Amino acid sequence: MLCLSTAHLTQTTREQLDNDELYHPKSAHGWFVYGPDPARQDLLSNPALPQDMRDCLTFASAQNTQWLMFDADGPVVLDLALHEEIELAIAH
Repeated sequence: MLCLSTAHLTQTTREQLDNDELYHPKSAHGWFVYGPDPARQDLLSNPALPQDMRDCLTFASAQNTQWLMFDADGPVVLDLALHEEIELAIAH
């Protein structure tokens, strides 16, 4: 399982995770996400999949990991975009 900071997710994606039964809430501060099986990488090209989630799942796949844990205190990966809380608050 790969742990990533929730800062890699946009507010829109976070809201989608909160309202989608395919994702598993970790707590009030994160989610567990099961990535596509290596044989089903075509799922990453689904246009309904947000770009930030696609990037995180692609990164996890490159690490040979299918489970992602997003946590507010999780590590930040420099290769992935950051969507800071302050920026999200300003955008609304």
